Amino acid sequence: MLAGTKKPSRFLEGTRSACCSLLFLLCRCEIVSVPCLPFDASCNMFVAELLRSSAKSEAGGSFACADQTFCYFYISGSLASGAFGGPTGGDTHCQNTRPAGLPAGTYQAVLMTDNASRNMANDWVLKPQTEYRRPDGTTIIGVTNAAAVFSVATGNLTSSPDSTLVSVWTGIRVNGEELWEVQSGNTCLDWTTGPGPSGYYGSPIDTTYAAFDLTTQTCNTTGYLYCAQQ
Repeated sequence: MLAGTKKPSRFLEGTRSACCSLLFLLCRCEIVSVPCLPFDASCNMFVAELLRSSAKSEAGGSFACADQTFCYFYISGSLASGAFGGPTGGDTHCQNTRPAGLPAGTYQAVLMTDNASRNMANDWVLKPQTEYRRPDGTTIIGVTNAAAVFSVATGNLTSSPDSTLVSVWTGIRVNGEELWEVQSGNTCLDWTTGPGPSGYYGSPIDTTYAAFDLTTQTCNTTGYLYCAQQ
């Protein structure tokens, strides 16, 4: 072992045989729904991933979508108004209100601005052809298309983003399966002001385009944000 390399825990080393045996039985009994790799390859890949994830957790490292087969997607804690400091302030709020149990890492706000500081062409936070799940890790919200948006112009999400009836600030106009635009003039002056203007919001209990593009409310109204893992 190289100097400075952290030795895997005895528990993980001791479970290698049991894990491999279980994988072998699942494949032989056709319990798994995907084709099994040759025994040694399946076993080695599984144990390597188990050891890698454990070592990263023990080291206190953060996780990104690349460390998983999906990305987390959740609604933030409440905001008193639409004046939360633009995309940067929204990202900070997402980080500060990350649900308990989600891995450490980077989470950013899914929204758009009139000044183009965040839109599909600049600083967009959803990834193309990626599965997004609720914080429970099992409920699939949907899979983004090649343009890095959900195809909700004519289709539906697999599940709603959340089951709580609240207003989520987005500033988004769903204008096609691969085109989301800013709701011009409805971003609370790029999410910097509370009184006066209006902001566009979505409904997290919806599975249609209304999840992101529902209607407006005044900027001095309580709202939330959609947050996506990076």
